[in-house]
Amino acid sequence: MVKRIRPFIPLLLLTTLSFWGQEQKILTGKIIAPDEVEGIHVLNESLGDYAVSAIDGKFEIRARVSDTIAFSSIKYAPKSIIIAEDDFFKGTILVDLEEFVNVLDEVVIGKILTGDLNLDLDVTQTKRDINFYDVGIPGNTNLPLTQKERKLHEADAGRYIYYGFGCIKF
Repeated sequence: MVKRIRPFIPLLLLTTLSFWGQEQKILTGKIIAPDEVEGIHVLNESLGDYAVSAIDGKFEIRARVSDTIAFSSIKYAPKSIIIAEDDFFKGTILVDLEEFVNVLDEVVIGKILTGDLNLDLDVTQTKRDINFYDVGIPGNTNLPLTQKERKLHEADAGRYIYYGFGCIKF
């Protein structure tokens, strides 16, 4: 029996060492930046775990040694850090983010729209559809009801007479 187990002992030791090397724990961190630090996305790319920073810039994320942690926000330049052994055993990390200013090469300003469709059609280069008023033909603006509108009108057109708790439709 012992002879059958002996070949598996090195394999067992190797698997336990690999699990020991992959120790995970919750790291706490703080983001330092010149402006607001709330709502910054924190992503552990190695584990697929994520967090969002609080109003004071603090966050908690599950990590291991040598995991890559990415920080992203609209206001700040993206930054990635790799968890070192010192940071892992301390359990805390500090991250400095730099503001990201998006510089545009060119800005094109178009025609200003007011929100009023009739005025905006005059400003834009689109043309209105021709209707019977444009060509001088008398037309009917009272279009017939659709089938759904007729059914709704039929179902709703009666008068109600109330007697106590019930009602009768005439």
